[in-house]
Amino acid sequence: MTTELKTHYLKDYTKPEFLIDTVDLYFNIYEQETFISSKLCIQPQHTESKSLMLNGTAQLIDISINSQTLTPEHYTLDIKNESLCIHQVPNQDFIVEIITRVEPQHNKSLMGLYASNGNLFTQC
Repeated sequence: MTTELKTHYLKDYTKPEFLIDTVDLYFNIYEQETFISSKLCIQPQHTESKSLMLNGTAQLIDISINSQTLTPEHYTLDIKNESLCIHQVPNQDFIVEIITRVEPQHNKSLMGLYASNGNLFTQC
């Protein structure tokens, strides 16, 4: 898989719609795959319900907001653009928990979790 890097310019910067207060990551490492559980404590910076956009290339296994499992109608997973859009998240502090699966030995981008010379490395 070839990953093209997108250029981001300072002139395009806008104030974030969400602040992420804390991030907890847990890795379950197996020989052929790794499962990553993430917990994001998010603070919306708006009063109306919005969508939350997250970027990444890992296989989505499970996603929940405030311990409520989301079904595919609650989000859009865009494999081509490597993004996950969660529709209409709460307009007050909330917790997103995501479980993903990766195969570090197949990741040649040197980003995220990857294997090199029998060791695992990460660029988080």
